[in-house]
Amino acid sequence: VSPRAARFPSAIAAVLTTMLIYALGRSMYGHRIGVLCGVVMGTCAGTFFFAHEAQVEMVLTLLCAATFACFWWATQEGSRRTRWLVAFYACFALAMLAKAPFPLAVIGLPLACWWFLTIPLARLNETTGTELQHERRWVLVWRQIVGVRRLLSVPGVFLFLLIFLPWPIYVYLHVDNALDLWRLEFLARYTGDLYEKDTSFLYYLPVAFAWMAPFSLSLPEAVSAPFLSAYRAHRKPLLFAFTWVAVTTAFLCTSAFKVPRYMIVCIPGFALLLGPVLDRLFLAARMFSRRYLRLTKGALLTCIPVAVIVAALVFARRYPEQMATLRVAGVIVVLGGVVSCLWFTPGRRMMSLLFLETTVALAFTSAWDVIGVSDAKAARTRQLVEQFHARLI
Repeated sequence: VSPRAARFPSAIAAVLTTMLIYALGRSMYGHRIGVLCGVVMGTCAGTFFFAHEAQVEMVLTLLCAATFACFWWATQEGSRRTRWLVAFYACFALAMLAKAPFPLAVIGLPLACWWFLTIPLARLNETTGTELQHERRWVLVWRQIVGVRRLLSVPGVFLFLLIFLPWPIYVYLHVDNALDLWRLEFLARYTGDLYEKDTSFLYYLPVAFAWMAPFSLSLPEAVSAPFLSAYRAHRKPLLFAFTWVAVTTAFLCTSAFKVPRYMIVCIPGFALLLGPVLDRLFLAARMFSRRYLRLTKGALLTCIPVAVIVAALVFARRYPEQMATLRVAGVIVVLGGVVSCLWFTPGRRMMSLLFLETTVALAFTSAWDVIGVSDAKAARTRQLVEQFHARLI
């Protein structure tokens, strides 16, 4: 299998996920913000990286995003509910085939919280009067419990079982101690009994900022957007995306085994949160304080070189043999970031965004080949092979 053939599914999945997030963003916010959601999905660092890797993560991200999208469309008024429900179950089953039982947590938990927690709280917040809120509190929760039957689809459940069940049944029948292997691989990995990992509970927060570059500075506002008055018109879809990423991130943080690639499934949700924020920042009609712009530009022009220098020091310790090429990428990032900051004026905001996108693409292209041929990750593999040979294995 050639490297291109191995990477091809991830590349196609990245393209399809970008198109899907555009379509979902357009149905949530309108065409212009939908385009921005697709832009974020297609050009953030996480998508660039995993679209070129021969791992299942990008395919899993596509299937998870499709499951969330089908659920959203199936529960909207005036939608073709039956069709989207069947598609929801089919996408959920395919996601389970890609990396079971991971989707049960990163799809099932967020959707359960959305249905039983976020929707009642949002409706409760829309009512006025303390007594009315107290009387309606349990009514709203009960309404969601009763409404579960609207989410059940006999053809959908049958399709889910038809797609997903054959493989685990086959493994159970043909692999000795399959249940013990599953317990080790899934439960022991989560609890930390399989691998000892000394990682912080908040391990995934900096990972999220890294994967969402170059939009990382807008991430705090994006996560806060569902609760800000400036985004009141889009509160419901923002709450949906917020529940998606917040519950998934919380679950990942509780796991003892943490690796950066697990966070990739949150990128579509972050893209849906960032779309309205970037629209307000770069495209929508808006007045800016000149003093505020000067202070912000000064802070960014100072932080960008500092951030690149810190990153260079980290890479120099881990990948010293690759620093010559990574320096080129660093120079591109600094120059592109500086030009984007200088161009950010009320009349050139769109050009600033386009230049920022171009900078990221150029920096990644200049560094990817070096990352791809790096032997850094192969060192432990070579050591293991040498130990096998030394023991005549």
